[in-house]
Amino acid sequence: MRLRIFMTILLLPSLYYFYSFSSGQKSGKILLYNRYADIALDALFNNFWNKSEQYFNAHYPDTGKLSGYWTFAQAFDAVLDGIERTKSKRDDKWINTLYLAQDKRGWFVEYFDDENWMVLVLIRAYDVTGDKKYLKQAQKIYSDIITNGWDTTCMHGGIWWDRKHTQKATAINAGAVISGSRLYQRTNEVQYLDFAKQVYAYWFTTMVNPTTFQVCDHFEPNGKKFWWKFTYNEGLMLGASLELYSVTGDNSYFHQSHSFAKFILDQETIETKYGKVLFDGTNEDCTGDAQQFKGIAYRYFALLYQQDTSNHEYFKFLKSNADAIWHLSRNRKTHLFAVNWAGPPMNQSSLAQHSSATMTLNIFAKLLQKQLEKSLLTSENIFKPIDLRLAE
Repeated sequence: MRLRIFMTILLLPSLYYFYSFSSGQKSGKILLYNRYADIALDALFNNFWNKSEQYFNAHYPDTGKLSGYWTFAQAFDAVLDGIERTKSKRDDKWINTLYLAQDKRGWFVEYFDDENWMVLVLIRAYDVTGDKKYLKQAQKIYSDIITNGWDTTCMHGGIWWDRKHTQKATAINAGAVISGSRLYQRTNEVQYLDFAKQVYAYWFTTMVNPTTFQVCDHFEPNGKKFWWKFTYNEGLMLGASLELYSVTGDNSYFHQSHSFAKFILDQETIETKYGKVLFDGTNEDCTGDAQQFKGIAYRYFALLYQQDTSNHEYFKFLKSNADAIWHLSRNRKTHLFAVNWAGPPMNQSSLAQHSSATMTLNIFAKLLQKQLEKSLLTSENIFKPIDLRLAE
């Protein structure tokens, strides 16, 4: 029996049906992007959920290997995107199912950045359900990061990437700023905000090119820096600066988030018939963890756009990624997506590459829904300057 958790169209908010009477053309287009997102989520569960193990598989076709901790967290994030988008309470059970799946295997692992991905997911699970068990678990994991990750003996600061102390990386340092800021907002415990600001100040000063706003990937204990280009490095620093702006109201953080966005647009994209899309490599040379990165960058880019919806360049970029994923990278039989969003489609897939695309489609569909709600409530024609024609 096929495992289906989202009913296409039927679960969409009734708001869409109301809007269809006033502007059927645009409503239909928004409904179609929701359908893309639904299909992507169905494919996630149908092709990767291991029913007997109650965990996600790492690959399709199945190689007998289960997902790693951090890619499980990213798939969990994609599911939360879908639940937030549809506002479907009947799918809340999946939040608990995924929580129990990880609880059975343990919450503390070798890599602090992996733990932080889980913290971010658990905070979102709390936001969606209101169940404090998710928030409490997030706090326990974050405490481990603060206590055992932060260090001043090597290069005067930064959080270690792993317990063996092989490097300090953007993935954990920028990521911990986001999670710390969000924990502060939900608990009012100032220690979280203080830590987030401390980490951000160190990482911004030490690891960001002040001219281009490229973010260094990591440095080793001997101080050697590695300026690898990955979309999630700037994406995470964008998210970190944006979270601190939201909490503190300090405009300097907001200006920095736009500078990180500019680097992404200028340096980490590839042109397609639909416009620029995020790029970390081709189907052949983007391997391993890097297959997950674009969805992370997209997530925080979309949050930046929501802070300033007058920036139509940002909207065009967000839309072109969704269009390219669906029309250029999708395998039309399996509805799984290629590593490279510019295509071509692939016959095999990893959980990382599919969940990366799935979260992107869900984030964009949810963004359109918010835009529509704003338009209805304010009578503002926010779609006027935006080309919403469907890609063919």
